[in-house]
Amino acid sequence: HDVDEAILLADRVIVLADGKVAEQLTIDLPRARDTGQDGFQDIRARLLSLLGVEVDTSTARPAVANLRRVAQR
Repeated sequence: HDVDEAILLADRVIVLADGKVAEQLTIDLPRARDTGQDGFQDIRARLLSLLGVEVDTSTARPAVANLRRVAQR
């Protein structure tokens, strides 16, 4: 799936690694969601990082207030 689409549509995103659940993220953003709303880009950066995609953090906010880890490897 597309990362943006997952954040816009899902209440929870599960990231797999080697066929196992590596991370479950609860998407705690109000609906209707938009890519410009507060917290969206922070969650996007976190998901891309989990997928091994390099993210430019120079413009990212230091805290990810709307991201809550519910499981880990």
